[in-house]
Amino acid sequence: MKKTQNRIVSLWAIGGVLGGVLLLSPVIWGEEDTLDFPTLENTEIVIPETPVEIPEAVTEEKPLPAEKAKEVREVVREEVGDEAAEVTEQLLTADLLLPETTCAYLSVRDFIHFRETWKKTLLGELMMTPQMQVVTEDLNRQVQAHFENVRSRLGVTLDDIRQIASGEISMGVLLTSPQKYAVVTIIDVRNHQVETQKVLTRVSKRVVEDGGKQTKQMISDAEVYFLDIPDKDHANVIHKAIYVLKDNLLIASDDREVIQGILKRFVSLKSEAGELLPCLADVDGYLNVLENSITGEMLPDVVWYIDPIRYATVRRIMAVDKDPMNVRGRSVAEMLTESGFDGIEAIGGVVTLESEGYDAVHRTFISIPAEPKGSLKMLKFPESEAFEVPEWIGATAGTLHFVNLDFMNVFDNMGPMVNQFFGEGDSGVWEDVLAGLQEDPYGPQVDLRKDLIAHFKNHLMFIVQNDRPKEVDGERRLVIIPLEDDEKVQESMVKLLTDEPMIETTKLPNGEIIWHVVRDEEAEEDASDTPKREALFPELAITVWNDYLIIASHVDFLEAIKSFDPATGAKLVDDPGFQLVDKELDTFAGEVRGSVHYFNTARNTEHLYEMFRTGKIPQSTSLEAKRINKMLATEEKTSQELRKPLFDGSTLPEYDDIRSYFLPSGATILTKEKGFIFQGFWLSEEKMDDIVEVSGETVSKEKTRKPVKKSRKAKKAQLLEVE
Repeated sequence: MKKTQNRIVSLWAIGGVLGGVLLLSPVIWGEEDTLDFPTLENTEIVIPETPVEIPEAVTEEKPLPAEKAKEVREVVREEVGDEAAEVTEQLLTADLLLPETTCAYLSVRDFIHFRETWKKTLLGELMMTPQMQVVTEDLNRQVQAHFENVRSRLGVTLDDIRQIASGEISMGVLLTSPQKYAVVTIIDVRNHQVETQKVLTRVSKRVVEDGGKQTKQMISDAEVYFLDIPDKDHANVIHKAIYVLKDNLLIASDDREVIQGILKRFVSLKSEAGELLPCLADVDGYLNVLENSITGEMLPDVVWYIDPIRYATVRRIMAVDKDPMNVRGRSVAEMLTESGFDGIEAIGGVVTLESEGYDAVHRTFISIPAEPKGSLKMLKFPESEAFEVPEWIGATAGTLHFVNLDFMNVFDNMGPMVNQFFGEGDSGVWEDVLAGLQEDPYGPQVDLRKDLIAHFKNHLMFIVQNDRPKEVDGERRLVIIPLEDDEKVQESMVKLLTDEPMIETTKLPNGEIIWHVVRDEEAEEDASDTPKREALFPELAITVWNDYLIIASHVDFLEAIKSFDPATGAKLVDDPGFQLVDKELDTFAGEVRGSVHYFNTARNTEHLYEMFRTGKIPQSTSLEAKRINKMLATEEKTSQELRKPLFDGSTLPEYDDIRSYFLPSGATILTKEKGFIFQGFWLSEEKMDDIVEVSGETVSKEKTRKPVKKSRKAKKAQLLEVE
């Protein structure tokens, strides 16, 4: 038993080293990726005796903001240049009205502009074709159904918002106290005041018809609506919502004090003599995000920002609100702080459509202003010019992540994270594991650092491939680590994995060894009633081959990789799409960088599309399908249970008819003075002039003499035909 336990620890330790950096994202965002719109239940709303003086509408002669705009412009000017300083004012609206307690922020800068620009992108063009309208219409209906939770609390629908938005749409999540949070939405409704009045009247009427109450008052020439909205499932629960309409702004929140603070900032920003109140635009982390993610003179279409620790606290409150039993156990915010990840003061960035010659550009900045401590020191991405992709990786790969990673640094600093997330906060857990692996007479007696990690080169590749896009379980994944000494690595792996009951060992005539996990069918049958997650590597096949440590999700994929013949097969490094992305990254981010991320969007999308057509998205085991299922899970059906398909996709066109709309994309990581920036692009039609699609594979224009633009236009004309 002792021997088996130590070998299980061996597997866990190896997996911990490889997944250490990847753990950062899920532990920050928690178990779900979607935000729940909160409520302020059973709380009396008191109209202040002395109403806030709400200013007149801001005009072009007196633009928002005043002094705060100057401060933020100074931060941004270094990137955008003095000539663009005045233009930058357009970015600063809701961020000057929201308080410093804002821990999550999303802003669509100009809804009308965003919508029209989206239509010009390739994907936007595709969604405008008649044959794809079934997707748009059914998705709208389903999204409205999932938005029902929001309507039940605030009384507003997505259609309501679409009808009135004409400028910025923003949303903020605020941590107002250690045990309380609030949500606020600010919508620029200029030129849609009449429509906004109609929407507010319609919302109020719906609330009253459902048995609620509506009160309307004029405060300083502003219309204020107070809604008491009965909960459909809980008779004794009343949701409180406040709407304020003044000139061009519609403000909605579930917290009276938040509304009051926004109105006070609105007053002070208009008055040159007014006292400037603290706001989101004062927060260093937010300013660092803007400074590092806005480049050039074109302002972004979308801006987003998160304070990881405070947002993790909000997620904890949300979870407890849903189920009081969730109060048990340590909070993610506490574990992140104790691990050293509180050194990340902000994560945020921008998205810009039709920018820099691309269909879209995105930049995300991770702000780490102080010297990292604890496990945060794991995050180091050495920059280099050369990224040697093995020739035995075929052109059918859908995704390649090639990251420069200092494995020794990761290993030396992952202890605090392991102790917090796997050791229940006890110090020394990781150290005890390492000592047991090396010294326990029943263990493998391997010094994990010296005998294994020290022989890793500082690169990691992650491949996602799907050669059977119409099958629910066709996706395969692969981790590749180049080695300095493959013989010593194999020797250590033999000690760690051989003779383990959970692992089946296959020895080949050439001396190669393959290890893979054997599932305990009886244990799975006993746990059949318990919802379980599909493992990222269901079969966990491992081998040391060709100077690489290879970890595959399935045995058949490992065998396919080994049998690939670079002399006759199509190699990824020779694929024109990959070469174009790599070349564009040199221009976009510089030749010296910390990673290369390549996405063959046409291949990656094919599986999702076929799953939509056949109604099998809920059953799909692909990474993207899992994200979709997680996002769309309801309270009745958790993300671990099957849900019903969104829509009937049987009438959708064949994928080959739309394949050419999905062009490759790329991204990279760069190290900045106080953090990291992850930036990338989606290629545009113009960038692809020398690439065409033939039977799903990219080939050079010279081989076919058939421009992709002409091919796509022909496909589009065919899709536009109305019977």
